[in-house]
Amino acid sequence: MNACNELLLHAPGRVLEVFIENEKAHPALVQNARSGNIAVHVLERRKLSELVEGVSHQGVIARVSERSYQELPAIIERLNDAETALIVAVDELYDPQNLGSILRASECFGADAVMWSRNRGVSITPAVTKVSAGASELLSLCPVSNLRNALAELKKSGFWVCVAAVGSEAQSIHEVELPGKVVLVLGSEGKGVQPLIQKEADLLLKIPMFGRIDSLNVSQAAAVFLAAYRSQIGKTPS
Repeated sequence: MNACNELLLHAPGRVLEVFIENEKAHPALVQNARSGNIAVHVLERRKLSELVEGVSHQGVIARVSERSYQELPAIIERLNDAETALIVAVDELYDPQNLGSILRASECFGADAVMWSRNRGVSITPAVTKVSAGASELLSLCPVSNLRNALAELKKSGFWVCVAAVGSEAQSIHEVELPGKVVLVLGSEGKGVQPLIQKEADLLLKIPMFGRIDSLNVSQAAAVFLAAYRSQIGKTPS
């Protein structure tokens, strides 16, 4: 529901038609669709489920045009003169729930783009979009062929590569002075960030733990890192 409504509010041109189980349950969404001359079809739940092959849909489905992505050179050019900029990069993340949650946190904390390797992780699926609460439709998304090479290009453009890590060599996110232009690199929960990617790091960062469990879910960690960046660098909240 949230993902469909965010599209209708911020990218209505991508919405081709809306299918809904009960108009009265979502009056604002229906109004947003019809005000943009987007057809709204009322279908029973069984028919809705058939449209998405059984995926959970909350009684609301939108048929949309294909999502466009940004190329890295265009992102670098857009952020070239910025004093502060934040890009989130994910390395070998295959869980759509985690990616969706990271996209949601990235949008909430004002990330300028999210980047990932085309061949080493999950892509933007309907499940990712749903978990992201529509953030996947609001962010600049940048799949790249080689993540390490992309990080090297960003470093040449003035970004610092900050890799989420564990161990004594990593510095606490709360004790390090962060630069204005940052690429935050997050890895999979099982293996973390690949050693080859870590070689591009200007900073290795960790979240200090005080409980008996020694790590956070990667999407939870993303929110903590992003909040720490914003608390240092600052940005007027919306």
